[in-house]
Parts: sequence; C-alpha cells; structure tokens
Amino acid sequence: MSEIFLRIVNMSVSAGWTVLAVLLLRIAIRKAPIGATLALWAIVGVRMISPFSLVSVFSIIPSAETVSPDIMMDRTPQINTGMDGVNNVLNPIISGSFTPRPEMSANPLQIWVPIFAFVWVLGVCVMLAYTMISYCILKHKLDTAVLLRDNIYQSENVSTPFVFGLIAPKIYLPFDINESDVTFVAAHEKAHIERGDHILKPLGFALLALHWFNPLAWVGYFTFCKDIELACDIRVISAMENSLRADYASALLSRSTNKKTALVCPLAFGESGVKTRVNVVLSYKKPHRFMTFVASVLCVFAAWGLLTDPINAANVGINRIYAKNVTEASAEIDIKYTYGDGAYSVRLVGEDEGEYCGDGLREYDGSLGKYRIMVKLGDTEISGTLGGVYEVGSIVEIANSGMMIRYKYAYPEDHGVVIYFGFDVPVAIEETEEAELNIFGGTINISVKTK
Repeated sequence: MSEIFLRIVNMSVSAGWTVLAVLLLRIAIRKAPIGATLALWAIVGVRMISPFSLVSVFSIIPSAETVSPDIMMDRTPQINTGMDGVNNVLNPIISGSFTPRPEMSANPLQIWVPIFAFVWVLGVCVMLAYTMISYCILKHKLDTAVLLRDNIYQSENVSTPFVFGLIAPKIYLPFDINESDVTFVAAHEKAHIERGDHILKPLGFALLALHWFNPLAWVGYFTFCKDIELACDIRVISAMENSLRADYASALLSRSTNKKTALVCPLAFGESGVKTRVNVVLSYKKPHRFMTFVASVLCVFAAWGLLTDPINAANVGINRIYAKNVTEASAEIDIKYTYGDGAYSVRLVGEDEGEYCGDGLREYDGSLGKYRIMVKLGDTEISGTLGGVYEVGSIVEIANSGMMIRYKYAYPEDHGVVIYFGFDVPVAIEETEEAELNIFGGTINISVKTK
C-alpha cells in the first residue's frame, strides 16, 4: 500500500503542475472555442490517472518523481521537486526530521509513510461513500417525480434543474419553474446529456477522490465544472437567435441557487459561475478561425509538454543503489537507473582479481571484504543525484542488518561504470553475462545468498 501511495503522490504532484498550467492557458485562449479549454482538462485527467508517461525534452513538468519510491529506505531522505531553490529549503527539514538514528530499529519513514497511506485510503473511502449516499438519497427523493414530457420530469423535492442518471439520464425540474424558462433550461440540460457531461462530471469527482489531499485537484475540479456549464451555455446560444439570449441569461439568474446540491450526482443548471456565464451569454461572438487554429496548436503543444516527463540531466544514469530484505543469509541489491544505454553484466570476481578504475585495472586493496560482486554498465554513468551524495570511488555501507554490504564505483575507460559490492562472507549470485539496459530506465536486481 505504501508503494501505491507514493506513486499516487508523484502522480498528484505532476497533476498539480498540470492544473496550474491549464489555469494559465485558459486565460490565453479565452476567445477560442470552449472545446479547446475542455481538451486541456482532458490532459489533467490523463495526468491524474496514468502512472506512466513518455520522456521528452519539451516536458514542462519540473520533476517526474518528486518523492522517490525508495524514500523509506533512504539513510538521508530527500525529495526532488525539480527546482533547486525549493529542494534547498525542504530537504534539510526532511532529512533532519526523518534521517534514522543509530539507536533506532527502523527508518522513521517506514512508520510514517504507511500511516499516511492509511489516511489517504480512508479519505478516498469517505469521499466515495459520500458519493454513494448522496446518490441514494437523491434517487429516493426523485421517486415521486412526475413526467412532463420526453425525458423531462418535475419534482417537489427539486430546487434547481439538473440531469440525473448515468445510463439513461433524465432531466429534473422544480414545480415552481416558469413556463417561459422551461425551454431554455431543458435545452441546457439536453446539451449536458448530448455532450456526455453526466458521465464526465462523476468521472472527474472520482479522480478528485483519488487525489483528495491535493488542493490543486480541488481547484481544478471546480473550475472544470464551471467550464462544462459554460460549454453547454455556448452550445445552446450558438443555435438560437440573438434576440433570445437576454431571455436565456434571465433564466440563468432566476434559476441560480445558493442551496447546495449533491456535489457529484446532479449537473445543476445555474450551479456555478453564474455571473461569468451571463456575461459570456450576452457578449458571445463566434470564435475567429485564426483563434481556433491558434488554440488547436496550443493544445497540441500543451499535451506534448504536460503529458511527458522531463529528461533531467541530474537524474539520468544510475540514480539509486540500495539493499532490501536483508538477513544474515540473503539480501537483494537494487540498482535503479534512468535512461540507460548499452548493456550490463553481473558476476562474482576472484579473490586475486583487481578492480577497474579510471586509468585501468588496479590491484584490489581489500577494502570491500574478501568476496565481491562486479556490475559493469555499458554506456551509462552515475547521475548527479547519486553523485551528489557519494563521491566517485567512495566506500559506502548500504545495509547493516545481519549481512554487511559495502559498495564503490568508478568510471573505467572501456566500460561506462563499474560497481563493486563487497562482503565479509562467501556469497552466491545468479550471474548475468550480458543484458540490455532499457532506454526508458529500470532496476537491476541482484539476489545474494550466503554459502
């Protein structure tokens, strides 16, 4: 559950940046067709639900992985927001609060992250439960509704018009609605059904429930709701005579309400942004073709920049080395890399074998213990993330629980990077003569057992 939660956190951070970008782009294309704005919200939706994305030099997302999936195992936990100024402020606080002390039996984040994950799951359950309860309550209130015509019903329990239902949506109106307003209201609600908003809005709420802890997700959801209302207004008035727009705007004002309807079920007429919508209705002009073209191009570039992750030079290459499931008899060593190239190999080295260094093969100095594993990685390199923590050639103890593991690395002239893992006891591994690195990144896993 903790791994899923950390992945959701990273997805939510990327989605937050996307929401900010869309809010700015909405202003730039305000005179373009409303469909362009809704296309931008589709980008946000993809960012909120997709755990994977392509890598591009055109990405405008600062960081694809703000919180490392392995942060619970880090001896000096840090985050990477993609902005050095923010990192310099937050990381000392995070490291100071969550760096494990020698007397502690566990990393503090091994305790806190599962707690945060539980709270996240609880929040999701509460929001989904609220949705189901509000749906059932509203459905019960509508049992006494009477048919007006077609799929339009009237009910004494309705204070504002809305669409209700996913499979066979119906339009519900209050009994006190003026006959002159029925035509406009019905046209607006039919536009919701024709556009599929009765599905899109609950879907948006489901994504909000998944990211409920992110304030920008709430801002994005409510702005999206205003935009789908505005889209329906434009759809209706673009098909009517100009002389009727004032009457439509009057209907907007008369049917707006301060009462809170259910947040997810109804698509209430007049429920949000009434002032803005009235202004748009009264001043609406068909978008110029040039603005339509500009908005289309802008949406394409926005999708390219917002749906792809950045190629961060500081994170390209080997960016994490850690041990897990360490006991006195076994351990797993993971080497995580980003944008790797070439091939890699893994093997045990002999007691009398030297070590590759920047200027060739040197005699082994015995610093890593008697038994060693050598990993050669073709054309890759040590990333700035790892290089900023450990100097080239440094000896680092990455696990001190039962089995003792140390490592160091170097830049040989004939092999990109060579990493050595040393042990004080005889070990066995499954050797890899040669395997290709994934250009999009991955993890090399080495299972170690004592003999």
